[in-house]
Amino acid sequence: MDTVRIHLAHMSPLLRRMITDLLAAEEDIEIVGSEAKTGNSLLAARAQGANMIITQEGAAVADQCLNAVTQNVPLTILAIAPGGSAGTSINLVRRQLRLDDDGAKSLAQAVRQAMEPA
Repeated sequence: MDTVRIHLAHMSPLLRRMITDLLAAEEDIEIVGSEAKTGNSLLAARAQGANMIITQEGAAVADQCLNAVTQNVPLTILAIAPGGSAGTSINLVRRQLRLDDDGAKSLAQAVRQAMEPA
């Protein structure tokens, strides 16, 4: 598996610090950026080269795009090519992952599981 490059989106400062500390020793996981403010996490993540965003579920966030993606209803996007003869399908699927009480090992495993194809 390639390196998981994480952008930390909106969450409490304590949770942000805990995640950063727990994942620091993982060789295949790197935190490439974070956003303490409520900006556009999707754009920031792309600009930083992230391939994963971690955010706090249920947090009151002004980031409308990220909120739209993390809603309970699965979302599919069909992007049609300019000529109309082809397209790309992107399926956003919710999967529940268990985070056990064993700290870094559990969080790192959840990150790796999240990167596996559905």
